[in-house]
Amino acid sequence: MMPRYIDHFDVLLFDVCGTLVYGYDRYGPGVDYYSTYTKLGGKLLPPQQLSDLVNRLHATISAAEKLEANFDPFPSLHQFALNADHTASLPPGELEIVEAVFAAHECGEIPPAIAEAARSLHATHPLGIVSNLWGRSAVFEAELQRHNLLELFQPRVWSPEIGCLKPARRIFEQALEQLDLPRERILYVGDTFLRDIYGAKRMGMAAAWINPHGDPIPTEYGVQPDRIIRDITDLLLPDAG
Repeated sequence: MMPRYIDHFDVLLFDVCGTLVYGYDRYGPGVDYYSTYTKLGGKLLPPQQLSDLVNRLHATISAAEKLEANFDPFPSLHQFALNADHTASLPPGELEIVEAVFAAHECGEIPPAIAEAARSLHATHPLGIVSNLWGRSAVFEAELQRHNLLELFQPRVWSPEIGCLKPARRIFEQALEQLDLPRERILYVGDTFLRDIYGAKRMGMAAAWINPHGDPIPTEYGVQPDRIIRDITDLLLPDAG
């Protein structure tokens, strides 16, 4: 086999949204939250009220995550819901279901080609996850399990369980402590420059940027990606130097 870029590394760590899972963050006007709500046992809220609740919650969290001061610590979905006027007055059981609807719509699907690439990568390298989420890791772990991928990724570090967002050092440190390897022997793969590439590079790891549209490299962070790829299938290709 011809050498590949990944053969310079002992472990591959991955972001999830836009890296393994696509079609995520399914929010906005006209989105059918009600079908999800009824599947989860919801009965009290009419469709329009449910839509307003979820969309306003999404707007609040989306705005909060953009502020550097919120990277660490970052509130949980439940904390956001409890502190929002439009959701705080819901009965506890109903609030739980609205949170579950929100979490379900954050997740998308793993395309077959990405799932197959993950299996091939695991044949030669240990894999792990370090990923930001707004909602619940269980939803994304269920999607990984649906493709029989869940146990291929060890460690799995999810931001809601740490209480901060990439590029905060603390979330990366959780994975690095578990791996106990020289940082330069770890390749981090993600699609968001600030959170993934800058976040990994300042921790001493190499970083592969998923950039299928050929966007220019941001200059304001003072780092360069070590590789630019279209998606994780490119990691299986021979190293062109």
